[in-house]
Amino acid sequence: MAQAPAWLLCLLEFFFCLLYGRLAWAYDLVAYLVSLGRWQKWVMHSLPYIQGQRVLELGHGPGHLLRALSRRGVRAIGLDRSFNMAQLARRRTRRLDAPPLILNADASFIPLKSHSVECIVATFPTAYIFAAATLREIDRLLTDEGVLVLLPVAWLTGKSPWERLLAWAFRYTGESDFFTERVEQPLKAMGFIVQVQFVEDATGRVMLITAHR
Repeated sequence: MAQAPAWLLCLLEFFFCLLYGRLAWAYDLVAYLVSLGRWQKWVMHSLPYIQGQRVLELGHGPGHLLRALSRRGVRAIGLDRSFNMAQLARRRTRRLDAPPLILNADASFIPLKSHSVECIVATFPTAYIFAAATLREIDRLLTDEGVLVLLPVAWLTGKSPWERLLAWAFRYTGESDFFTERVEQPLKAMGFIVQVQFVEDATGRVMLITAHR
């Protein structure tokens, strides 16, 4: 499928900047609407692939996965460069017995010790995940037995007119080949063993990438 035109990519980038900034309060609502209420269910598909007791979530957003990890007894760490998202995640997790550590920082320079996390996870990450600096930080932080779990994209698979319309709208931002080229190949070049799989349920189809040494 043809790549999205430049003007559309710029428009999407501007929209996401707003959504992670002054409109962060509306993130859950927007995610709910564009996925017909399935967004959080899709995010939770990453849970079976997350391993270890020290887990870093990149681009944690409003904190739903961080909350789920902390409730499982995982020593969760969240990182997001959006101050607004960090505030939302702190409010969502502050009443937990062991709330996650939330870092307001950039994924290209993560303030953690090398080989200090057993798993790194990112769900529906924006373009930062493609940056060479981000991939180098992932390589630096993971332990020798560590694993990277990415859930980059999902597709609606229903046949209703609204589902078909949204599926058409997703086509420019949900191409699996795009993620394969920009993520899978660089990780393999860094010595990772990469697996790409697709998980389907009644809510749709999600792409999962796992990488380990």
